[in-house]
Amino acid sequence: PLTHRLLHPRYGVPRVYEAEVAGGVRSNDLARWRRGVMLDDGPARPLAVAWFGRGQGATTRLRLTFAEGRKHEVKRYCAAMGHRVVHLRRTAFGPVALGHLRPGQWRALTPGEVAKLRETVV
Repeated sequence: PLTHRLLHPRYGVPRVYEAEVAGGVRSNDLARWRRGVMLDDGPARPLAVAWFGRGQGATTRLRLTFAEGRKHEVKRYCAAMGHRVVHLRRTAFGPVALGHLRPGQWRALTPGEVAKLRETVV
């Protein structure tokens, strides 16, 4: 079934997150973030990490892309890098972007989005 393929790590469907983390992360720190770390359930390495700007107060906003959806993977990854997550939002799952949905809101996928998701895990 499509759901299994979308969620199974073997298919590597990218999940894009915007994370606001406590403390300062400079753009020259990102090489270290891209190398990955060992978590208690195995290695974790993002497909991409980008500096997204300064948050409110002493925080940094990052865009992280992971190919797995392990439980609290982004929060645990950031903690292993020495930064607690203050705010986290998944902005895309594969080819489907969140858009302007607010927390708690949902919408049906378009037939085109379903087709793109199917193409992603062929």
